[in-house]
Amino acid sequence: MAGLFLVLSAHMLFAQQMTPSGFDNYNGSAGALLNPAFLTGSKVYLDINLATADFFLENNMGYLDKDSTGFWDLVRMISKPSYQGPDVYAILYENQNKKNFFVSSRIAGPSAMVQAGRMAFAAGVSLRTVSSGLNLPYEMILYRGRLSDTALVDNRFDNKNISVASLTWAELNLNFAYDLVDRGDTRITAGAGLKILFGIGGAYGAVSQLQYAVPNTTTLDVKNFDSEIAYALPVDYDDFGKT
Repeated sequence: MAGLFLVLSAHMLFAQQMTPSGFDNYNGSAGALLNPAFLTGSKVYLDINLATADFFLENNMGYLDKDSTGFWDLVRMISKPSYQGPDVYAILYENQNKKNFFVSSRIAGPSAMVQAGRMAFAAGVSLRTVSSGLNLPYEMILYRGRLSDTALVDNRFDNKNISVASLTWAELNLNFAYDLVDRGDTRITAGAGLKILFGIGGAYGAVSQLQYAVPNTTTLDVKNFDSEIAYALPVDYDDFGKT
């Protein structure tokens, strides 16, 4: 008698950045953001780009109502996170699941692309920032950290394995593409990219355990707080404290 045992395990993974993005055959140097081999498929032989920006956000906290939130509301919210205009309507998911987020932004400075026969070259600079948070307490998000909310009063909360991290860096991008085969309807292209990174700053916080209670609307009673916090900036820390 033979038996088969099947064990399934589920883990949350962040999807690849820019998966819904696509480029046409007039993409120029921007095509190298997805694939350097796109360069020889561009119909323009010379492309100069002054600036490009992109922003991606993934989360399970909530969303903005598309019918009541305009583009300029989003711009004001980025420049002033506390902004709540008359037309902004944020909807939070009312469940007790742990909350997560992932944010990626890119500001691409001057870049250029040139084609010469079967070859294409591109170069540019970018400033990038990536931030993420895992296992954030639902009560802090749902009630926006306000102790005045009666749903928090006379409750005790126990949270574990909370983490938040952010990293900012600059890039110098060098890309090359070559058509190995270009005959009729058949084209085979090889592409390669080189990125030289310059770190600007980074920080993270890891909380192994956070236990607290809210006895009333004005008091937060922290029972246990075990965490690790670190940051890095492009400064010479050995000079600190010297006279």
